[in-house]
Amino acid sequence: MTLEELKQQRTIIKKNISRIRTVIDASGKGEKPLSSADLKCRLGILDSYFKQVLSIQSKIENIDPEDNGRADIEDSYCYINAQIQQQLAEDGHNATFTDSSFAVSVPTNKLPRLKLPSFNGKYSDYKNFITSFKQIIDREHGLSNIEKFNHLLNCLQGHALETVKAFQVTNENYPKALERLKARYDNILSSLLAHKMTSLMQC
Repeated sequence: MTLEELKQQRTIIKKNISRIRTVIDASGKGEKPLSSADLKCRLGILDSYFKQVLSIQSKIENIDPEDNGRADIEDSYCYINAQIQQQLAEDGHNATFTDSSFAVSVPTNKLPRLKLPSFNGKYSDYKNFITSFKQIIDREHGLSNIEKFNHLLNCLQGHALETVKAFQVTNENYPKALERLKARYDNILSSLLAHKMTSLMQC
């Protein structure tokens, strides 16, 4: 990927972060107050965007060591994060809300908090991962496709992340990203199992 393409990606994500800042600022001023659930959800999305843009920033710096975009990214993240934490505290909730991108509260206080699964591209782990992800995230009607997409990106690592990271984070691209994962891992895994069964039968 060229330097220009990386900078374009950075610009898109920074716009998304700025949009969150606008919403949080409006909430802090009482113009459009957000519930604690909304605030926590925004924090999870912010964390996801921050990780994405830092990854892109590192690639930019590898090509152009003089690029000075990191400070602005970090300042924006720290400001928005602090505003969200403050508003959560004012609502009477525990402001210490860490690792928000990796856990989702299930809709009952009687059950423990579920940790999202992770997947690094190992074929034998795909079935367990996709089953858990769909149960915890994909079937959660309270999440938008963008939020689900960001949770998906946080769950993926290595080759699995490479499979879907070319998609821009939009509502429309979320099902496409899931389908791309299925095409690469589910279909290939099925083919490998079928080949193994055929080989065993021929023995």
